[in-house]
Amino acid sequence: MRRALGLLAKAGPFLIIAGLIGAVFAVKLEPVVHAVAEPALAPRDLFLGAAAPADGVLWLAGSEGKIVRSDDGGRSWQVQRSGTTGMLQAIVAWSASEGVAVGADGAVVATRDGGAAWRRVSLPIDKPHRLLAAALDGAGRLWVAGEMGTLLVSADRGGSFAVAAAPRDVGLNGIAFADAATGWVVGEFGEARATTDGGRTWTTVEAAPRSLTATAACGGATGVAVGLEGTVVLTADGGASWTPVATPTREPLFAVTCADGRWTAVGDRGAVLAGTIKAGDAHAVPLAGGVPAWRAALLRVGDRLLAAGAGAGWIAAGHDTHRFIPFPG
Repeated sequence: MRRALGLLAKAGPFLIIAGLIGAVFAVKLEPVVHAVAEPALAPRDLFLGAAAPADGVLWLAGSEGKIVRSDDGGRSWQVQRSGTTGMLQAIVAWSASEGVAVGADGAVVATRDGGAAWRRVSLPIDKPHRLLAAALDGAGRLWVAGEMGTLLVSADRGGSFAVAAAPRDVGLNGIAFADAATGWVVGEFGEARATTDGGRTWTTVEAAPRSLTATAACGGATGVAVGLEGTVVLTADGGASWTPVATPTREPLFAVTCADGRWTAVGDRGAVLAGTIKAGDAHAVPLAGGVPAWRAALLRVGDRLLAAGAGAGWIAAGHDTHRFIPFPG
């Protein structure tokens, strides 16, 4: 008996350990997963449209139908449900409450409550194509351009649309209006169309030898358009004719903004160009803290530029160089 008790005492620790091991395997282990919310501005996002309708209010729109809004000048952002999952190419806004975004497969979504709700708008065309650009004219009408020569207009802030021109086999990539009557669109193969009667009639002209990707009005009847291989062309007559500008880059330019006769364009591989309508010049702008590309969104807000695409943030002017300041996620 004593011998058995002695053996049991010696084996006790091992039996306890074995029991603990058995208990571990007897219990079903459940992994603990903590959900991590994706930031409003995620690294995989590509934003192609931007709007700044009021002081501190910013909207960005882009990949997978994503729309984000900031009410504090870009310090914080909130994701809004657009109701579409296709790429959104452009966004415009009349105020902090009313805006429209357009994009893939003829998608048009509108809001009347600051983006709390976006609703899909039907179009008067049988086969909707990708919508690539949007702009407001001097009367507050919304103009939308896209593939296959799509050109639409809305007089009720995106509530409904009418066809503004017959379709053609050419993509229209950019649109700008100098006022309520004078405007132009630019697109593939360097084609441009101009109107002086508020869009009732359009005249087609050859503006450049290469495809144009974006355009902007610069005051009066002047404007600028940019495109592939560093193309920059200027107009002084509302888009009726265009003059080429020698540029220091062959990188494609995707977005341009203009005010008071001075324009700035951004493109691939960090290309930033600037110039003036009066001098007809173009020079490279040194940029510190930049990102590789912006693709299609550039907007002047006060004394800064909002640049978006593969990364979004402010371009702030300095004495010797400009600086890119990315938005926080």
